[in-house]
Amino acid sequence: MLVATQVAESSLDLDFDLAVTDLAPVDSVLQRAGRLWRHTGRDRPIPGPELVVVSPDPAGAVAAAWAAAAFPRAAYVYRDHGILWRTARELPARPAFRVPQDVRPAIEAVFSEDETDIPAPLLSIHFDAVGRAGAERAAAHGALLAAAAGYWPDQAWPDEGTVPTRLAEESRSVRLARVADGRLVPWHPDADHRLAWALSEVTVAVRKLCGHLAPAAPWHAAVAAARAGWSRFDAAVILLPLEPQPDGTWQGMLVAEDGGSLIVTYGSRLGLML
Repeated sequence: MLVATQVAESSLDLDFDLAVTDLAPVDSVLQRAGRLWRHTGRDRPIPGPELVVVSPDPAGAVAAAWAAAAFPRAAYVYRDHGILWRTARELPARPAFRVPQDVRPAIEAVFSEDETDIPAPLLSIHFDAVGRAGAERAAAHGALLAAAAGYWPDQAWPDEGTVPTRLAEESRSVRLARVADGRLVPWHPDADHRLAWALSEVTVAVRKLCGHLAPAAPWHAAVAAARAGWSRFDAAVILLPLEPQPDGTWQGMLVAEDGGSLIVTYGSRLGLML
């Protein structure tokens, strides 16, 4: 038995006899179905490939929390609950799913631009997801380089350290440092100094930092000395000095422009805690 997240739905040569999945957009569900009976020559405990989709009833009463009540976390991952509702409606509409005959009709029905069939309580969530998707497309377009126009020095992004390379929540890179021989060194030791800094780097959501982006004042000189060997591409990276604590964790402080402080704790088991 394998219990996995959606990371197992594609690009893995997994061969399941039967799969049980939470509701997801129809394209993701079909990707998961593709992990069924991939190889011949095996004894199977059931007569044919079977995919069980756990879903709230699309034919019953639909409230704004139709998806969130059933899947609190997945409802955040799959933000368009109108798409989820359509998927729940389409999948049971046929006694068996035939590939490839049923693929296009199902996908076109789920991702139709005609929104009149989406239940009213889900419309605001659907419109919000559509708006987010449009904003993400605009952000991606703004980060494109005009390759056909050739290269010139000023065509690059204003700040190569902060240009997003994927559509996700805005984040900042934080490098963890400790004191050794009176100076700051990478938290993770390695003979290759550049690799040591890379292995000491974590990513933190900007909303969790709440504007606390600089080390405490007593560390400024040591931080400047440590950053002296970094490249210009690391200008946006935050350096966080850590000190060992009695419980085996490491602790540091970041400050905001208004003087507020944020205590940050790091442990090898639990990771970064804010």
